[in-house]
Amino acid sequence: MKRPYLGFQTNTAVRNKRQQLEHYVPAIPDWANDKHTVEGTKLRRGIEHFRAEAAKLVPPPTEPDTYVEEVPIVEAEEAAHEADDAT
Repeated sequence: MKRPYLGFQTNTAVRNKRQQLEHYVPAIPDWANDKHTVEGTKLRRGIEHFRAEAAKLVPPPTEPDTYVEEVPIVEAEEAAHEADDAT
């Protein structure tokens, strides 16, 4: 028994899907606009917003964070970097 040719139907389906999605722009949620994005920079969102909103883990972790001890070191490096940028 000969298999039917499905090329036309497949190509048509791909073209139709492309036409549906061609002008689709997904909405970016507000929490995603942090200091790393242009929109977040315009909103003057800094490290506080990043830690409070953008860095949330879903679902929350079940074990303690082993990198908490490194936070003061990273903050000092960021402060030094920002001070260099200001001059």
